[in-house]
Formats: sequence, C-alpha cells, structure tokens
Amino acid sequence: MDKRGTNPNSLANLKLGGRKPEWGQKKRPHNVSMTDVAWEGTQTLLKEKGYTSLSEFLEFLGREAIPIPERPKDIQQGS
Repeated sequence: MDKRGTNPNSLANLKLGGRKPEWGQKKRPHNVSMTDVAWEGTQTLLKEKGYTSLSEFLEFLGREAIPIPERPKDIQQGS
C-alpha cells in the first residue's frame, strides 16, 4: 500500500480532456523573433503589468482588447 495515501479531493479536482480554450479556439504555436535585450525587456514589462505570458499579451493585443499607439516616427532602428 502507498504510504502517502490519496487525497480525496485529488480525483474530484482532476479535469479530464485538458483545459478549455480561453478564447473558444485552440491555440497554435507561432514564432516571434527579437533581440535578447527586447525579449528580456518585454518579459519584465509584462510581469510588471500582470500578464502571465507573452502569449496572453499577444492574444489581447491581436483581439484589440488593449490599445496600441502609433509607431513613433522619430525612433530609428539600430540606434
């Protein structure tokens, strides 16, 4: 017999069939390419703002659930 026993709530809390899609659709993998500095900065900002992942943030962004400002014209790439 297992010495640890079985918590009676373990089986009751088990969700068969996996998680239900949050947005009513199954997510598929996609790739994002960015520099390490941008990646680390993005991870820090998202954590500070309460997002659980880049995936969650992009889902909100793509569904226009959060505003996105116009790209600044005076910022030059590579500087």
